[in-house]
Amino acid sequence: MRMIFRLVADLLIGVCFLAPTFLLFTVPADLPTSTAVQDTNRNIRFGKPVGENPYVANNSDDYHIERDQYVLSHNGTKKIPNWVSWNLTKKDIGDAPRGAFEPDTDLPAPSNKISASWYSNSGFDIGHMCCSKDRSATRKDNDATFLMSNVVPQAPVCNEQTWKGFEDYCRKLANSGDD
Repeated sequence: MRMIFRLVADLLIGVCFLAPTFLLFTVPADLPTSTAVQDTNRNIRFGKPVGENPYVANNSDDYHIERDQYVLSHNGTKKIPNWVSWNLTKKDIGDAPRGAFEPDTDLPAPSNKISASWYSNSGFDIGHMCCSKDRSATRKDNDATFLMSNVVPQAPVCNEQTWKGFEDYCRKLANSGDD
């Protein structure tokens, strides 16, 4: 078996997104990891990504939130995630109904006021980083994907075609047991 990890990396203007670029990599499931990281959150089995500067608590441009569903670093200046990391397995996929986008009250002000209305008439989709279907086993898990800290503006053709195809492929791997 392999574990699938998707990680939002550097904030760059890309073809599909106004912000992050994405990396998909697989690693053997039996690769050793530190016990501390394993016991902390399955979504960061290999630790949190860090750049040249180490994480500083309460840094509004690198504000970390760990949830059962995913882990993220939020950029308060750009109002989007720096990165989002989650582990996808067959048991994460179900048929829970989609929720509504909501501000993330776990973010510090003023980022906790970001709402779906920011995207109205912008020409961009509200694009999930950890997508809804990847956390559709329960309503609680699915609702967590609709927090505004888990989205970036996405070009519609990319979000609805290219990126959707990539997400579907990852779920196909997870459903086949290649998680």
